[in-house]
Amino acid sequence: MKRSTILLGIITIILVISSCNSKTKTSLTSIHITPNKVLGTYDLANDVETAFNMIPLETNDSCLLGNIQRIIYQNNKYYILDDNHTITIFDTVGNFNSVLNKQGRAPGEYKSIRDFVVVGDNIWIYDEVNQSLSCFDTNFNKTDELKVQTTFNNIANVGNTIYCAGKWLGYEAKNFQILLYNTENKEKSQFMEYPAQNQKSIAFGKKDQLAPSLNNCLFIQPYCDTIFELANGTVTPQYQYNFSERFIDKRFTEFEETLKAQQNKMIMGIEGVYQTQSSIIIMYIDQQDGRFAIYNKKSGDCNVYDYQFKNSRLGDLKTMSAYFTPNQELITIYGVHNLRNYSQEIFDKNKFQRTEDLQQIEKIIENLKDDDNPVIFKYKLKEDSKL
Repeated sequence: MKRSTILLGIITIILVISSCNSKTKTSLTSIHITPNKVLGTYDLANDVETAFNMIPLETNDSCLLGNIQRIIYQNNKYYILDDNHTITIFDTVGNFNSVLNKQGRAPGEYKSIRDFVVVGDNIWIYDEVNQSLSCFDTNFNKTDELKVQTTFNNIANVGNTIYCAGKWLGYEAKNFQILLYNTENKEKSQFMEYPAQNQKSIAFGKKDQLAPSLNNCLFIQPYCDTIFELANGTVTPQYQYNFSERFIDKRFTEFEETLKAQQNKMIMGIEGVYQTQSSIIIMYIDQQDGRFAIYNKKSGDCNVYDYQFKNSRLGDLKTMSAYFTPNQELITIYGVHNLRNYSQEIFDKNKFQRTEDLQQIEKIIENLKDDDNPVIFKYKLKEDSKL
């Protein structure tokens, strides 16, 4: 990847600052979100192929999963990060493969895993405690490490390039919001320096600031109504979103200001952004309710839905967690307790369009034990999907 020069970094920073402060952004694609018009639950039925994979993950003493933080499907494997700071790997049918479990202080170990990516066959982790990016090969030997000297919210990759999104923590005025690291030539670039006034700002955590695809990565930052594109070593303002009069993008210096804005039903930025080939999916909080705003790149339409999906072909099967892959796949996951004890709330047996689908799901649920690992559903998005 061609390296960005210092001059390019300065130009990019100026462009970014102006894009967040300017009232007129005619060059950006506008995403108009209507928070007062919620269309209920988004139905996946017309967007995913009829065939789906339901995959019970193997359970044994070597692969007991905690609370799942992230799932990546790559190399025909499921890489699953949980809150035990381990990455457990399963094959396409759920058989246990191996586990990265080297938390410690000795050489070749890590102190924590905040987030991770898979580059080729290697796992790159972001160690928040050690403030480093570390590479582990297929035998889980540490083969590379980059000290980053800052804290990141999450990381993503496009090919050999890792993108790191910095936390907006107030005291990090000397650091940068975005770090690009090329794992092939070991070159790095930094963009978007924290403004000095941020030292007195109140921060809000973001779930997913980065949304990778096969060719680019989208990025959001707090207190800014702009979605940026990261590609070819540059940062470019790409989209501007708005919630009409209910949106507020100012930085708060007092906690009381935050409470007042919440009482006035203001929406203070977005929590996460995701993308497919057809859509940009924006997650935000409206009062205490999670929302999805789904923007269609082709038509320019944007509609708001509850923070969950359903599949009407599968008895209105509901899902709260969804992971989109760059290869146009949708992965959802269900805990065994919910499937065994609350299946009537997750799907309606009388609404299945195909009896064989209901039989498949019921057979797997029947064989589950209370302490088993979760079950994965994997869908393939259609070529003409609007999602």
